[in-house]
Amino acid sequence: MARKPTKTANPTPFDVTPEDYRNTFLSNTGRSVLCHMMVDLHFFDECETPAEIAERNYMTRLLRNAGILTPGNVRAIADALLNISLKTKE
Repeated sequence: MARKPTKTANPTPFDVTPEDYRNTFLSNTGRSVLCHMMVDLHFFDECETPAEIAERNYMTRLLRNAGILTPGNVRAIADALLNISLKTKE
């Protein structure tokens, strides 16, 4: 029997939790894929075109779905960013 979609802001036919998202990327391969997606989907870019903006929005949504990019994590994110060693231009 098919499950009826729930009426939420972002309905989905799957019961996917933030832990499911995080577990997807916890292995070394998963982390490599996440890094690739972050670069490929313009997470670090100043987006200009509607397509780039849409791709970046998708990446930020994925991080929100993983429970990472949330207001409650602002301090942890800032701390993690400031603990990254500075690199010279490559």
